[in-house]
Amino acid sequence: MSADNMIKELSEKQIPLHSMIIWKSGQIHYRCECPQAPLSMARRMFSISKSVTAIAIGILYAKGALDLEDTICSHFTEYDTPATDKRIRQMTIRNMLMMRTCHSFTTYKQLDCGWVESFFKAVPDHDPGTLWHYDTSSAHVLAALVEKISGMDLWEFIKKELPQLSLSEESYFITDPQGVSMGGTGLVANAYDILSIAVLLYNAMNMTETRYNITYEDCDFDLAIFRRFLKTAASCLSPTTIKATGRFDTFGYGYMLWRTDHNGFMMYGMGGQFAAIYPESQMILITTADTQSTCSGNDDIFDAFYRHVLPGGELTKETEIIPVSLPVTTGKPHEKFSERYKLEKNSSDFTELSVNSEESILTLTLLGIDKEYVIPLGLHQLESFTFGGYEQACHGFAIWQSDDMLYAKIYVIDAYVGTVYLSLHFSQDRSVVNVFMKKIEESLFSDFDMVHLTGSVISSPEA
Repeated sequence: MSADNMIKELSEKQIPLHSMIIWKSGQIHYRCECPQAPLSMARRMFSISKSVTAIAIGILYAKGALDLEDTICSHFTEYDTPATDKRIRQMTIRNMLMMRTCHSFTTYKQLDCGWVESFFKAVPDHDPGTLWHYDTSSAHVLAALVEKISGMDLWEFIKKELPQLSLSEESYFITDPQGVSMGGTGLVANAYDILSIAVLLYNAMNMTETRYNITYEDCDFDLAIFRRFLKTAASCLSPTTIKATGRFDTFGYGYMLWRTDHNGFMMYGMGGQFAAIYPESQMILITTADTQSTCSGNDDIFDAFYRHVLPGGELTKETEIIPVSLPVTTGKPHEKFSERYKLEKNSSDFTELSVNSEESILTLTLLGIDKEYVIPLGLHQLESFTFGGYEQACHGFAIWQSDDMLYAKIYVIDAYVGTVYLSLHFSQDRSVVNVFMKKIEESLFSDFDMVHLTGSVISSPEA
């Protein structure tokens, strides 16, 4: 049993693991990272943001600045109008922490108004405090509440109230169009930031005030109330089985924290951003990854951890950071060529595609009336570049799957995390190209979202 065997298993299953930390009994015992996404790099943590928002609410509760039984409308009276549904008026902060709101969807994705405002305008579909639904707009409104009461940015509030966390200067929250921190999905932080928060939660479970370099000195709130809040947050308050997407999210939900098997709990962000805490084993697992395009990637991570690390309990402490690699597919060798294609009318308004294949780099250039994307891809190896137009760090490769089929995969690893795919089919004489593009990423790359292109050659080196 070893962490190395865990990494080997994930590599064999082509899981795009970016980094990992295993912490046990007060010390980091194992670290690994890929060069494109080191442990110290700030990147999108997605729904780990919700857990941070819940912690901020817990601090305000411990300060006496709010009560969990307060209705949310009592704090946002500007949105409480005669047209406000009575179920929204009944909804409490506790309901929202538990994801037992009166909405079964993320309201700001459905209504064309301010993100916070949408929560109060959307028509509910059930009574608050009853059914569990994963409502990201609930966390967003709670973040707005923190900022409204504290008069501070959400992340700055956390830093001020919990200075012992020593959070990185590069970490921050992305904001919504109205300037409110995206408390549901917007945290950009590094793996060490997340470990620091996880140790805070671990200590609350063990009821220790000074342990493992995380202390509670000089807290400007009632520490006993705060720790009771965190213990409740980490407990199973709502069943989640009916909406589970894999085994790992069937164990229940607390206050914006998930339960796990082995009597643990976790902060869970989309795509494999995990901070899983196992008090009985005195262990914490931190991962960053991009499992969005894998069928069972999240389960695979936990299965490998349980198989190779958690049961033994004994770890040999590694002082070095172990290198890991992003998966790169192998393909067929191919000759160099260069072509330009005039594109037929398409949903992304691209007008021209160029393909330039050299010995080790294949460059795709997509032109539109007001846009140009130059995409350099390593042939059978990763090539790093900044995706112009979106200004995100990317790492991509291309392979020839057959004489007429080119496949490309681009890892997006920056403030946003995801994958862009392209498949290109060429006619035998290279005069016609058919392209399909898709992206698995939450917010950006709309020009590549389920797009088909057809083009005819307009020039070639031989012409």
